[in-house]
Amino acid sequence: ECTVMGIPSISTNLSGFGCFMEEHIADPSAYGIYILDRRFRSLDDSCSQLTSFLYSFCQQSRRQRIIQRNRTERLSDLLDWKYLGRYYMSARHMALAKAFPEHFTYEPHEADATQGYRYPRPATVPPSPSLSRHSSPHQSEDEEE
Repeated sequence: ECTVMGIPSISTNLSGFGCFMEEHIADPSAYGIYILDRRFRSLDDSCSQLTSFLYSFCQQSRRQRIIQRNRTERLSDLLDWKYLGRYYMSARHMALAKAFPEHFTYEPHEADATQGYRYPRPATVPPSPSLSRHSSPHQSEDEEE
């Protein structure tokens, strides 16, 4: 619900939502989805990471928060039931086949059909300073005339 309404959120890589977002979005924090690492970090490190996420969010300007809200809303298609339904159907078929093998079968290659699109990093996110260059020289030929 947060994503559909454009509200940035914090989750962990131990939750289904956090794992799904990490798997399907190249840079979740650029879209307003902050994912705490609870799988490979200690509790203290995770608390520090949470503090860092909250502090950096509070440091954003109003314009930055609006941009992030708009990016978060763009993810609503990814979380639409039309898209997520394929994951549900695959999991349901798998569960039925495990619970009632005499009545249902599940082919592992069905999982391949659930592989989705991975959202790239938003184009509006500035590149790292080492990669950014001036788009044109300081004095172009047009300025001399």
